[in-house]
Amino acid sequence: MRKLIFEEKVPLATIFVSTFGTGLAVLTVATAWAIQTFWPYYSNSWDFNVWVGRALWLAIGLCAAGFLLDSKISRRHKILDSLLVMALAVIGYHSLDFTTKTEAVGRYTYSTDWTSRNIDSWRQVLGPLAGKPGIRALEVGTYEGRSAVWLLENILTDGQASITCIDIFNGAYEINFDRNVKPFGARVEKIKARSQVALRGLKPESYDLAYIDGSHVAKDVLIDAMLTWDLVKPGGLIIFDDYEWAGRFEGQAFTPKIAIDAFLNVMEPYVDIVHRGKQVVVKKRVELNGDSRQARP
Repeated sequence: MRKLIFEEKVPLATIFVSTFGTGLAVLTVATAWAIQTFWPYYSNSWDFNVWVGRALWLAIGLCAAGFLLDSKISRRHKILDSLLVMALAVIGYHSLDFTTKTEAVGRYTYSTDWTSRNIDSWRQVLGPLAGKPGIRALEVGTYEGRSAVWLLENILTDGQASITCIDIFNGAYEINFDRNVKPFGARVEKIKARSQVALRGLKPESYDLAYIDGSHVAKDVLIDAMLTWDLVKPGGLIIFDDYEWAGRFEGQAFTPKIAIDAFLNVMEPYVDIVHRGKQVVVKKRVELNGDSRQARP
């Protein structure tokens, strides 16, 4: 360090800025890793991810500032600084998803976060649909629009892609929904009605993707599933939320799981299960699966 200061006359302020930025980045990534590993529940919170995002942005900014302010640093050190800044950006973008989360601060109003925990699986399952022209999505139970906004920003990115959001919008959360989806204009169709009424009025086989996250009462989930089935194109995807949700003191009749299992049992010859975990994702087959146990004599 002393040799660097006196031979190249690097300003102490520049060294401090770069060193502080590097240290902050390392501390941020290490803390985020520890929380995601040992306390995953907290890593799903919106505030946690925003904090991580802001800290990483600050670290990258400090490292970049140190690089730009120091005109006397050697080419080797400039290259090392540049690689450090790029490495931090890559780590943040791919591991901590800080880009979309920090950009969303101030643009949207949310009171809960039931979406972040699903993003990793969505990226894998829905990735092939990202950016495709004219993709249409259907969401049953949209609340404040957090998942709809994520889909619009990450999957339904083509200017002709759209989403239909069905909800009873009974409460103050409707104000948040309207504000959150306003930037997307006509690409969001809002239907204020009970799903079992609204779904019957939609055009069959007109959606590439459906997300069922409305009532969690088993009978309602099953009805939503069967009504949604006819609305999805062959080859389209249906996502069921909260498959492993245990409810709050109620019996199985008040949780989605037995309804989803019933749907999968009856529709086995007609679907391929793409993902099963906290959520279940199925693909509507183009042709009957003759090897299905339900299709055999």
